[in-house]
Amino acid sequence: MNYDLQEGRQKLVRLYRFLQPLLYANMAGTALFLLLELVELSGIYDPYNVGSEGALYSIVSFGVAVTVLNIVTIIIFAMWIYRAAANIYEADIPGFEYTPGWCVGWYFIPIANLFMPFQAMRQIWNASHGNFNDLKENSNILIWWWITWIVGGIANQIAFRLSEGSSTALTFGVAGSAITIACHVLAIQLTRSITRSQTETEHLSAIFE
Repeated sequence: MNYDLQEGRQKLVRLYRFLQPLLYANMAGTALFLLLELVELSGIYDPYNVGSEGALYSIVSFGVAVTVLNIVTIIIFAMWIYRAAANIYEADIPGFEYTPGWCVGWYFIPIANLFMPFQAMRQIWNASHGNFNDLKENSNILIWWWITWIVGGIANQIAFRLSEGSSTALTFGVAGSAITIACHVLAIQLTRSITRSQTETEHLSAIFE
């Protein structure tokens, strides 16, 4: 084969080392945002009151910064997924059904993005860990990662579309932020496990030989 597995592994590690701090930073930012939401929901402080323009501006600015950080993290995460999938795809493992491009592309297809990215990641996970006999076997970490990804995203979207400052919006916001933090924790574990399995074990090397 022309594919250089060692180079593919090195690229995966570089992306992983860049992605991990971003995931931790996102988690910290979301945790702080959750704290602000809880303070506002409790009624201790209301940034929408007259005279609180400075505080409201700071909160909005912080929200924008977290959003930008989240976008950067999503881009790097997509690159990591592509590389992890490429290492498996080029090994020509029987039963692996997704090209690297579609492992990322499914996230942007409405309706299909509710289940196809999970199925692709499940095969990446199993192939990376040497489970070639059943690439569709479920893993608890994958299941919970995907549940928190979907449910957290829905809660955050509902909070965003409701009236700012309303108790209902804040309640959905708190739920969305808490679930998103859990999603980040699981994403950290997932990316660490796949990266280590692809770079520190020999089952993929044997396939390329």
